[in-house]
Order: sequence, then structure tokens, then C-alpha cells
Amino acid sequence: MQRSPQASTETLYPSVSEKEYARRHRAVWQEMDARGLDALVVYSGSSGSSDAANCAYLTGYRDPLFSYAVVPSGGEPHLLIGNPLYLPTAYAMARVRSIDHVTWDPGTRIAEALREVGAASGRVGLVGSAGIQKVTLPHEHVLALTSALPGAEFEDATDLLRGVRRIKSQEEIACLRRGAEMTDATVAALEAEARAGMTDSEWAGIIAGTALSLGGDQRTLFIGSTSMAEPEIVFPRQEPAQRTIGPGDIVLTELSTAYAGYAGQIHRAFVVGEEPAPEYQRIFEVAKEMCERVLAAMGPGATDEDVRRAARPVAQDAGMWTMDALLHGWGLSLEPPRLDVPEIATIARPQEPTTFEPGMTVVLQPHVLSPDRRRGLQLGSLVVITEDGAEALQRYPMEFIRIPA
Repeated sequence: MQRSPQASTETLYPSVSEKEYARRHRAVWQEMDARGLDALVVYSGSSGSSDAANCAYLTGYRDPLFSYAVVPSGGEPHLLIGNPLYLPTAYAMARVRSIDHVTWDPGTRIAEALREVGAASGRVGLVGSAGIQKVTLPHEHVLALTSALPGAEFEDATDLLRGVRRIKSQEEIACLRRGAEMTDATVAALEAEARAGMTDSEWAGIIAGTALSLGGDQRTLFIGSTSMAEPEIVFPRQEPAQRTIGPGDIVLTELSTAYAGYAGQIHRAFVVGEEPAPEYQRIFEVAKEMCERVLAAMGPGATDEDVRRAARPVAQDAGMWTMDALLHGWGLSLEPPRLDVPEIATIARPQEPTTFEPGMTVVLQPHVLSPDRRRGLQLGSLVVITEDGAEALQRYPMEFIRIPA
């Protein structure tokens, strides 16, 4: 394995402590030993995706292309990045000593790394990600890897990292608080600077500029404007459009700014030049009440059914629907669980039993649609489960934000 050059004393990228990385490695080794695994091959997608978290969790590095961490039982992870052009950045960002690139034959290079750590004939866990969808290792990488090591036994171990990452440490929660503060600041900047006559893209520029100026990393920037009288969308666009925002519009947002990889998440709606239309005001009131009731119900020991019991009657009594998940796990990326109230959800998703514990972090985000499903908006906040209950980390007021014409 190639070793990184002597690190600079200057910190170029914020990170959790060496002690925190050591804690993570010990937790992974413990799970590996319990399963009889000699090594893990951990895959992460590009840094702009929700599938990039596992290598960042173990090494501190986020790759624009893809990356692997080869983790021997009881040994520090070996980082293999996607492109040799990125090595100087990896040396500055990663918090492990062994850093190299995968060349143009990733599977064969990973096999070589497994030989170097003495796992060529051992049991090897393959770790993909489990965000919105389960993502496994690229097929051609796996074919080359298994062909190169016919004596090894390979198995899916994606759930291993998922379990280790589920409960956040105090350092992680501190980073999430910082990310939440930065995310709130992007909403405040919109309220102060955004105006009618700008495009969605120009509003997005305010958000991204604010995040970068604070030393943050803009992770999610979903924004979409539409007429309140003749709405075309009920969920923000995933790429900012060139639509010009005018009086009578509503602007829907989902925003996440990260610190040291840990982002807040907030959902707020803006109205431009007018008061909210009555239909939108009622949707907002239902979404806000759902947030309040679920937050009150979501303490330690509460279950997924407690969450549904808190949310269900609010929407059902108003004859309204939901579209996006009611809540989902959160950390370095979107994580399980994803919970809905199936009776009113317009998208059917797999549900899983969940019991909330201190240290879990989720995004609570009721996405409410009108009875005819033509209008909709989402209110949301990053939440941490504490010993005493559930705490919303987004402090920006949960209200319609009014922008002058």
C-alpha cells in the first residue's frame, strides 16, 4: 500500500478527531469478529451522492468519483480512491495513513490490497450503502475481485456499517448542530436577499454562496417555484430552473449544508408578493401540526407505530395526503429508517420496525398534499433523539416566509 506523505500542520478540511475515528474502527472490528470476517471491502459512490458516506465515516475522505476502504480485522482502513489526480486532496482530507488509487482495474487492485492484509483466502464482507435504495458494488468490480481471489469467501455485509453508524457519537452530533446552523443561515439569507424577478437559479446562488462563505458544503439544494393559483409542482425541483419568480408564486425548498460532512436539513416554503393562498395556508397548518405532534411522540423507547399514531389523524381529519417519507434517518447521508403513514401515502415504500434511541438522528419532514393532490408543501427539520425526548436542531421559525414583490 502507498503511504500518504507527511501531513501538513494546517487543517484544510474540518473533521472529527482522531479519537473518534479510532472509536469507529473499534466498533467495526467488533462486528467483524462477531461475524467471523477477516476483512471488509467498503464501497462509496461520488461525494455528490447519498452513497458516499461509508468511506467518509471510516477514513474522512469524500471522492468525486468513487472510493474503497479495505478494512482488515483489527487493522486501520486502507483507502483506495477513484483517480490518481485526486491524491493530493486525499492526503489532505483523509485521516488514515494508507492511501492509494485503484488504477483502471479496480477489482484487481482491491484483490491486491486484500492479499497485502492477509485476507486472500479469508471471509470478506462486501459493504455497499443503504440510503434511499440499497447500492451494491459495481458489477464489473466484483467480477474482477472474485476472479482474482478464488480462495476467498465473499458475503454481503452492508448492514454491518449501517448498524455501526446508526447511533451518533457526541462529536457527530456536535457537527450536525453546526451543519444545522449553517443550513438555517442559508434560509435567513434567502429571506434577506431573494426578490421577485430573480430566477430559481439565482435564489440557489444565494444559498450556495452563503454555505461556502460560512465554510460549509452545500449538499442538497432542491428549489422550485410555481404559481399558487395554477401549481405545476408539489415538490421542489432537484436542479434549479431558469423560471422567473413573480408575485403570487410559492417557492418550495429542501436544503442541507454540511460541516465536516454532517449536514442539517430544512424544508421551508416562501410566498412572493402576496399572502399564502387559503389552500396553501391550510396545508401548511396541517404539516406544522404533524411536525409538532410527531416531535412530541418521538422520545427514547417510542416506536414507528407511535410516530404513525401521532401523524395519522392530523392529515386524515383534513382529508389530505402525503408524498415524501414522513421521516428518515440522517447522518453523513440519508439513512434508514424511512417511515410513512401508509394509509395516506401516495408513494408506497417498504417500512421497517423502529425503536428510537438516544443518539439517533432523523429528518422529520411531513410532505402534505391537498385533497385533490394538486397543491403541496413540506415542512421539515433535522432532529436528534436525546435522553429527554426529541430535539429539533433547525432553529429557523417554522412559518411561511414572505418575500416582497
